[in-house]
Amino acid sequence: MNKAKYIATLLFCGTLIAGLLLFLLLPKNEYSQLERRYLSSEPEFSGDNLIGGTFAKASEAYIADHFPGRDFFVGVYNYLRTYSGRNGESGIYRGKENYLCGVPIRNDKVLTENLEKINSFAKKFTIDVDIIIVPSAGAILEELLPGNHLEYHEGEQLQEIETQLSEKINYIDISALFENTPQQNTLYFKTDHHWTSYGAYLAYQKYCLANHLNPFDEKAFPKRKYAGFYGTNYAKSGLWFQPSDTLTLWQVPNKVSVEIYDDNSTTALYKDSPFFPAAFGGPDPYNIYFNGNHSLVRIINENAAPEKLLIIKDSYANAFAPFLIQHYGEIDMIDLRYFRQQSISEFIHENEITKILFLYSLPQLSQDNNFLWLQ
Repeated sequence: MNKAKYIATLLFCGTLIAGLLLFLLLPKNEYSQLERRYLSSEPEFSGDNLIGGTFAKASEAYIADHFPGRDFFVGVYNYLRTYSGRNGESGIYRGKENYLCGVPIRNDKVLTENLEKINSFAKKFTIDVDIIIVPSAGAILEELLPGNHLEYHEGEQLQEIETQLSEKINYIDISALFENTPQQNTLYFKTDHHWTSYGAYLAYQKYCLANHLNPFDEKAFPKRKYAGFYGTNYAKSGLWFQPSDTLTLWQVPNKVSVEIYDDNSTTALYKDSPFFPAAFGGPDPYNIYFNGNHSLVRIINENAAPEKLLIIKDSYANAFAPFLIQHYGEIDMIDLRYFRQQSISEFIHENEITKILFLYSLPQLSQDNNFLWLQ
């Protein structure tokens, strides 16, 4: 063996040994802050697990989640994948101006079934029912997407949805508003799939127009900025070198009380604000709104009109609902993914709800299987 081959062999073996030692000696994290998920735990060895192949699979997942320098190598791999023409393979497009946008999600079967359930549900009541469907960032910011991307066709979908909805439901279309807004790059976060407070505010204005309410001027909301925001699209993309967002919180000028209920908890969480600044430093900074998603959130404003609004929602409503606080004496938000206390119909009758709003993003409405609980 010549000297060059000898050195190469030593380096290769040394690297393997060093990697093994580091894997054995370095502490193992339970949770990946970058990926927003719990990492695989050390597999339990047993004869049954070994024979059935479970131990081998669990060991492979454990090693993959904990090998030394994993975050660095995952980031490098995802950038190489992006620049080699496979942009979007992680489910996220890396676009211009550092935008990370989810690839198109379309499931017409689930979407149609959910719309049918909403129609059937709305017919049970004499009270007004509104719906707001939020288009995805990729559909609105298409000019910022990479050249090679799948078409979203969300404009066509929303037009079809409007024809499928019952006459009982008032469809509040915000897609045209977003498409014609000069400041489109302020409607959505760059590293997260949610809209910003500005995007939610524009939808709030459209909601007020549809319901004969006088929207508060933008200047009525004091703003506080939180730098260093990284969202869900960042976590999914594996593109760790992307610059962060700034989350601008539009604070509510009214004094309110907030009650948060979870089906797996025996007590409610009480607060005098819809905002939880401490959550910004946690696993999901978007939880600054209402401390995340919950079974039921109740907002009470004793100085507002005595109407009671029920919002049946996904997480987009968390940034939207605070704008409505000054218009309703009580706002209840129910997330069908978690609410199992009683039927929604019973809740409406028992709490004397006077108005209903469905608020969902189009991608979520197209894949959510929890509308079976809408009864």
